[in-house]
Amino acid sequence: MEYKVTPVDTGWSWVVLFVVFLTQFSAAGFASSLGIYYVLFLDVYREGEVLTAMTTSINYAVLCGVGR
Repeated sequence: MEYKVTPVDTGWSWVVLFVVFLTQFSAAGFASSLGIYYVLFLDVYREGEVLTAMTTSINYAVLCGVGR
């Protein structure tokens, strides 16, 4: 009995891999850049330091909560 071997790696798997990589890269970059935008958030929203810093804290908490 002969078995026919079909290739598992198709063209779409590389597209999916590339899109997932871009998504993870941009999400990590956004989370890391929030410290840079902190001063801008203070100026734009005119809130206190604690309330403004909560935006970054909530973002990190959500990322940790979803297993990132």
